[in-house]
Amino acid sequence: MSTKFFILRIHIFFIFFVLFATYSYATELKTKITIIAQPPEHSRLLAYESNPPDYDQIALALLKDEKMFAQINDDLHGPYDQLAKDTPFFAPDSGKSAFIFQQDNKHYAAINNDKKKGYDGIGKIVFSPDGKNHAYKAQSGDKQFVVINGKEQEDFDGFKDDIIFSPDGKKTAYIGFKNEKEGYVISGDKKYGPYRNIKELKFSPDSSKLGFIAFKEGKDDRGWELVVNGKESELYKNAMLLKFSSKNKTACVFQNEKDKLFILEDFEEHKAYKTLGQPFFSPNGSTLIYPANTGKNWQMIVNQKKESKFDKLGPVTFSDKGGSYGYTGIKNEKPTIVINGKKEKTYDSSGLIKFSTNGKHYAYRAFKKGKGWFVVWDGKDGKAYPDVKQPIFNPVKNEIAYMAFKGNSVVMVKNGIEGKEYKSIGLPRFSPEGKNIAYYATKDDKSWFLNINGKETDKSITSFISKFPIVFESENKLHALGMNNLNFVKYQCTIK
Repeated sequence: MSTKFFILRIHIFFIFFVLFATYSYATELKTKITIIAQPPEHSRLLAYESNPPDYDQIALALLKDEKMFAQINDDLHGPYDQLAKDTPFFAPDSGKSAFIFQQDNKHYAAINNDKKKGYDGIGKIVFSPDGKNHAYKAQSGDKQFVVINGKEQEDFDGFKDDIIFSPDGKKTAYIGFKNEKEGYVISGDKKYGPYRNIKELKFSPDSSKLGFIAFKEGKDDRGWELVVNGKESELYKNAMLLKFSSKNKTACVFQNEKDKLFILEDFEEHKAYKTLGQPFFSPNGSTLIYPANTGKNWQMIVNQKKESKFDKLGPVTFSDKGGSYGYTGIKNEKPTIVINGKKEKTYDSSGLIKFSTNGKHYAYRAFKKGKGWFVVWDGKDGKAYPDVKQPIFNPVKNEIAYMAFKGNSVVMVKNGIEGKEYKSIGLPRFSPEGKNIAYYATKDDKSWFLNINGKETDKSITSFISKFPIVFESENKLHALGMNNLNFVKYQCTIK
């Protein structure tokens, strides 16, 4: 009997790997396709999830004979009356599966196929970053409480927002209300409150600090404050956009009694402006940047110093290392690129600025009327096309790759050199040491393969799944998740 199975809303997106002859020569590509799972016949696929970066497991939500099933690899679980939205899924780094199902008017959490205690209701399952611990909200009768690793916590009348884990996975924090006016933040044996309202709960990157914005009754119409490990700021008219830097500094936007906005950085006030945009810390924590309306103009404020005036400001991007930053300033409807405070070229349109890992080089897509779209690399305009996609930097060298469209075909451009023309391709992916580059490609939209260093793999599949990027396991080994006919498969390749 032939297998029939219907896919609802699977958005296939393609990521690619390409190696050009000018970069590294792939003498041999050895491919292997392994079936991970096949849904049962006459079933309808509702959702799916895998376990990045390994992609050796698959979790499916299925509808068959008007009942719902959860399938973990080849193991089918059910039938159930209902499966919760966004389940089943996998915990990070551990490969544990998790889903919530309803059966006989009770809700159950299943962690790694272990059915937990039933409740009248269960909220979203949250895992620690290492996947070792889990928590969810539950209800039994009129009681609402959080369940952490199977242990029920203090009762509350209600909760706000999701439970969060600290980056080290050892702490939880959540917001509970005893009534509409009595809110608390609970983290381990610590309980902060009561407050009228609480928002933007988060841990610092090293897990040592817990911060949030809270409202309590104050003089006049002021009542919002920043709270970090129990330390409270002064009360202000409003507060929003709490951020932690990689060095555990805080930045938060506050509104004063004159309705002006300012940044409170580690409880110290910056200058107030008519209005502000979202603050950002650089990845290395050395730079705090935010847009400010200084009256008739917008200026980027960088470590409290004003930069050039513009009518509008675009988003800020940073290098992973080195502290470089860039943004777009718009004046008279024309965007100008700004790199580390210095004005570069002006275009009719432009895209986000991308930096090399060390921050010494930059690239972005740009458009000029009568010319088209092109990539600007360290200030030099590349070849123009009808359209180009955002450039990707080699993680080690000053090299870039990007997609360029030529009528009915598309090519991968690496360091200004065009690769083969295809009907469709995916985004480029460099290997960890930058010696190899690869992407998905197809000549007819019916079969997909990898292009690695300019050479095509000899095995094709029906499609690759874009929500799971291609992964280099090592410099010469990579894999991706795809579908071959009705099977979910792992596509592996070794470069020799």
